[in-house]
Amino acid sequence: MLHFGYDLPSRAAVEEIAARRRTEGVLVQGPADAGPIVGYFCMLRDPDGNLVEFSHGQPINPKHLG
Repeated sequence: MLHFGYDLPSRAAVEEIAARRRTEGVLVQGPADAGPIVGYFCMLRDPDGNLVEFSHGQPINPKHLG
């Protein structure tokens, strides 16, 4: 999946973004916990049609994968 992704400091931050964007009609998925690789996330669609992911708990640095 091709998308932009942003790491947030907490699950609450992901929930806040999802709640605000749900009322605007741009929330595509979530918030949901997809396990240790994906983490807790929500997915939005920006005005240009791009998917944008906001997540917490995703191991973004490959050195942290084990």
